[in-house]
Amino acid sequence: MKIAITPLGLLRKHRRTTTSIIYALIAAT
Repeated sequence: MKIAITPLGLLRKHRRTTTSIIYALIAAT
């Protein structure tokens, strides 16, 4: 679940990118 930590850090700079990553993780599940 280390991947989930990375989006949190990117959340401050790129909110859209983080959202895309989260959706990608959900879709992969």
